[in-house]
Amino acid sequence: MKSRGSSTSLRSAQPAMIITNVSADTNTVGTAHACTRALVRALTTNTGTAWVNFQAAAVSGSCFEATKAGDAISVPLQNTNQINVLFDTGGDKVTVVYEA
Repeated sequence: MKSRGSSTSLRSAQPAMIITNVSADTNTVGTAHACTRALVRALTTNTGTAWVNFQAAAVSGSCFEATKAGDAISVPLQNTNQINVLFDTGGDKVTVVYEA
């Protein structure tokens, strides 16, 4: 893959995980992985809303709202277990890509 300029840049794959709705209207916390930044993205197959918060429980109406499939937010974090998601629809998921 060529980067801007004349040098060649190789990128390695980033680690990722999926946070799945355990039960509607229940805060779900990501599993623990040390990181420096995380990108949280709603799956394109989602039909409901995923509320995302960091370092505290996600609460409907008071944190980042991933209402459209594919909505995303990128934040600096020390661990993926600081990601909290509240889903309003069973079976919805978010993907988390993080920098270790």
